[in-house]
Amino acid sequence: MIRDINTTPSTSTTITLTSTPSPTTSTAPAISTKALATCHQQGMPTTILLTFMISSHPSPSVLECQGSCKAEEKCLSYSHREVSAANSAYPNCELFSRKWDSKENGTDLVIKSWRYGIYYSDRFPGDGSEECFVAVDGN
Repeated sequence: MIRDINTTPSTSTTITLTSTPSPTTSTAPAISTKALATCHQQGMPTTILLTFMISSHPSPSVLECQGSCKAEEKCLSYSHREVSAANSAYPNCELFSRKWDSKENGTDLVIKSWRYGIYYSDRFPGDGSEECFVAVDGN
């Protein structure tokens, strides 16, 4: 059937879509980030830093990535980036045998910028601890 586009249909139909949100629960703990210059700093690695990479693997949270670094004797810093559930197998945790905020022959190992979505932290952030992130008890 061919319809003339200059004519107006005699009836109109309105479709209303409704949805009921389903409740979601999360078992992931709240995470507290230490406000230190060596913790959770956004940037992009230089090729020099990549030469100090120990490993790269998927990690569901920054706490687990931090734990991977603590378990690796040679690890001095790590990077983590959030990934979607669809990309959960993506290697978003990288461990390094150098502190990300150090220099190599006068060159920074990370270019600091808010654009990249990769966050760097030192294993020993300078406050006497071995962590930048702490799980917060919700009670």
